[in-house]
Amino acid sequence: INNIPGADISRTKVNLTTATTYEWEIRSACSPGNSTVSAWSSTQTFTTLSPCTTPVSPVTTLITQTSATLGWDAVSGAWGYSVRYKKISQSFNQWTYVVVNTNSYALTALLSGTAYHWQVASMCDPNGSNTSAYTGYITFNTAIIIVNGCTDSNATNYDASANTDDGSCTYPSPFIGLVLEEVNNTSAAATFVNGEKTYRLYAELSSGTLNQMFGDVTRPHSIVTTTTFFNQDLFGLQSNLQSQVVTGAFGFIPALEYDTWAALGDSYSSAPSTVGDVGFGSNLSGSSWTFGGSVNSDASIFRVGTDPLCIPDANGRVLLGQFTTNGVLSGFINLAGQNTDLTPWTENQIPIPQLGSRITEADVSSGINLNIYPNPTRGVFNISFVSEEIDNFEINIIDAFGKLVSTEEKQDFVGEYTKAVDLSNWPRGIYMIQIKTKDSFVNKRIVLQ
Repeated sequence: INNIPGADISRTKVNLTTATTYEWEIRSACSPGNSTVSAWSSTQTFTTLSPCTTPVSPVTTLITQTSATLGWDAVSGAWGYSVRYKKISQSFNQWTYVVVNTNSYALTALLSGTAYHWQVASMCDPNGSNTSAYTGYITFNTAIIIVNGCTDSNATNYDASANTDDGSCTYPSPFIGLVLEEVNNTSAAATFVNGEKTYRLYAELSSGTLNQMFGDVTRPHSIVTTTTFFNQDLFGLQSNLQSQVVTGAFGFIPALEYDTWAALGDSYSSAPSTVGDVGFGSNLSGSSWTFGGSVNSDASIFRVGTDPLCIPDANGRVLLGQFTTNGVLSGFINLAGQNTDLTPWTENQIPIPQLGSRITEADVSSGINLNIYPNPTRGVFNISFVSEEIDNFEINIIDAFGKLVSTEEKQDFVGEYTKAVDLSNWPRGIYMIQIKTKDSFVNKRIVLQ
């Protein structure tokens, strides 16, 4: 290398061969053209560096919703590694760089459900002068955080943050209430000598259809009487559905017209379908008609949605059953159907009303001024309400099968009522709190866990 200015004390040589030993000497030139020069210096040697090797076998492991571990095979002679990563959606100049001294790196604080890619290069010296090329892109996706909820935007409880539908969607319901009416059964007075009365139970709708009466493990079906149901047999056979009743026999067996039976729409000829055990084992002649309430007990009386009997009658009602007894009816049922836009609706644990009253959706869900807390409970809970006028109150607690758990009467009561109740020794499940007065009948459900 000639003609190095005298003020210079170094010179860079490029295009050398890697991993090669070189010798060099220098002398001074005291006149132009090198006519006067010094002797050569002593010989110096140096060896160019071996190139840093790009890591191999890059892999992403332990991927969670917000973290992942990046790994690769260690490179012999490497001082460290340069790692860069970013979301795939980010631009090239948005890399995050990290220098590590081991052949793995744990990423944290990532976004869930997001695609990332990363690369790694070997560093064979700490100042970065001997760094390998980066690997190709390694791509991974963080796990999605499961947010359970209703994902149908048509539902009343739609949850925009939910990404996994948990079956909790509810829809605007056309259900108005249950109606219990007495049927005149004096034509069978010779049979009903113990004060038996015949009732018909209806569901009242504002629109849509009703196509199912059901029960399951958490929502049992229960219609009970304090005595027994009347169920007339005909030649040794009893009817559990309205469609099974032989109407031609009404003339010579008048009591048959007032038999106890279930229905879904008023028809003596068109039978609804059933699935599972709907509790007809005792022929609706005992003191209760129950199903559901235990594991694998799901059952239903249903019609297809296009069946005309699912449509409310001229009074806006769908017949659910007829019950003859000299006792008092109670219990609760579950109904399902479709709105006019074909979205489903469901009403759960609707209490059986008293004669001449109607249990509405508002009564079931709000309990008017009846407060039950905490709900759910693990045993102990409080019942409270306020009476602004003097009245006689009956406070009942009923289990899922209509059994009376406790009862209390408050005569000529006015003011605030509060009572602590302990159900710790009772089975877990659903219980109904009923407050009865002369002119009102209020229910609220509590869940014992």
